[in-house]
Amino acid sequence: MTVGAESLVCDVKTPRFSPLPMATVLVATTLVVTMPDSDAFLKKLFNKSDPDTLPPREEIQAQDNTAAGMIAQAEQAAEQGKTGSAIKTYKRVKARYPLTSSAATAAFRLGGLYESQGKISSAFEAYQDFIDTYKTGANFRTALDRQFTIANSAKDGAKVKWLGISRRLESSRIIEMYQSVISNAPRAATAPQALYSIGEVYERDRDIRLARNAYQQVVDDFAGTRQARDAQLAIANMSFEEVEGGSYDAENLTAADDAVEEFLLTNPGDTDNDLLTKRAAIDESSAEKSFEIARYYEKQGQLKAAAIYYSEVARTPSSNKFGEARERLADIASADPEAVSAAPDIASATDLMVAATSNVKGRKDYLGPPAPALHRMKKKPKMRTGSKKKAIPVFEAIEEPALPSNSEIDLMTPIDGEALLLPPPPAPPGGEPLSKPTLDDAPAPPPAPPAPAVPSTPVEE
Repeated sequence: MTVGAESLVCDVKTPRFSPLPMATVLVATTLVVTMPDSDAFLKKLFNKSDPDTLPPREEIQAQDNTAAGMIAQAEQAAEQGKTGSAIKTYKRVKARYPLTSSAATAAFRLGGLYESQGKISSAFEAYQDFIDTYKTGANFRTALDRQFTIANSAKDGAKVKWLGISRRLESSRIIEMYQSVISNAPRAATAPQALYSIGEVYERDRDIRLARNAYQQVVDDFAGTRQARDAQLAIANMSFEEVEGGSYDAENLTAADDAVEEFLLTNPGDTDNDLLTKRAAIDESSAEKSFEIARYYEKQGQLKAAAIYYSEVARTPSSNKFGEARERLADIASADPEAVSAAPDIASATDLMVAATSNVKGRKDYLGPPAPALHRMKKKPKMRTGSKKKAIPVFEAIEEPALPSNSEIDLMTPIDGEALLLPPPPAPPGGEPLSKPTLDDAPAPPPAPPAPAVPSTPVEE
């Protein structure tokens, strides 16, 4: 079958353009292309100014006057209760006259109007816009304080309206507010307060790990402040709450004790009675539990394990089981000395137990008294004082007797009938030695008795 060329021609209608729209496009294109400054023409057409070009001084002065008049109108509207109208006027001042001093005033007052309406999120953003744009403004510090106040009100449960429904802000949004307060002025007094509040938000949401991190950052970055002290106390309290909740493992107990020790070291003289009471209660509960475990192992005949747990109780002198634990340790040491000495965790157990009946010093493996406990070495020595008014001196002053002088001794006066004679003076050169001085009234010595006669002995020839 042959198909003719005529049959291949499709019945397609040629599109027809409306003459009026096409003419409009051609005219607009011609104007844009042929104009020497098309960009300036479009900006003028849509009432847009070049942000990189400052207007003349006269124009700026005129804008100042106009913006000041609009600020006065907005204030009057706000006084009459027309808050919406005042907000619109302030926004127009910011948008049309950003180079005037009235623009900073309008940006700051927008935040106050939003606060009066209860729109705390919008108020916070308005103050943030003011801080970002006018950091050297006179109201910078006030805007920062208002942001911190808004964040606190949101944390305390202030509600916002969304689609006519009142609800509280999410914790993530509150934390963002506090983070903005910190970044706006990292060295201001509001920075440690905002960081501590972040920890409170995390703690309220039971995110203990993030709460602990936030509190620890306060301690590290803002040491010496009131917030650092409260943050350290909060860390200790959270550790105790975990223990009171039934988590009596060694890690939690150690963390709680370390938190208390660090608090006492970083805050000397600042003793929190509630904290110390909690610590004593937890120590007592932990000691009682360790004692029960030790009794179980002792009944099972596992004396080494029992000695380990008894030593834990013996390290808590305030526990009610302290004395009994020391007695049990002594009994174990008497029955099976290796059960105590072979346990690495209680190398100083001999310092905790009651003296046993066995001769410990006579053993071959006795190496001397145990080393002092590490927890005792952490404590600083204190000066001994007899009373609060007068300190005990290190030593009493000793009054030495007066030494005798030669003027007080008369060498020529007899004592008990015996004269005290001076030594003879040296002989003069080339002469006879001088005689010893004698006393005139000294008694003469008695004459020497005659020598006895010696009998003659006949000599044999």
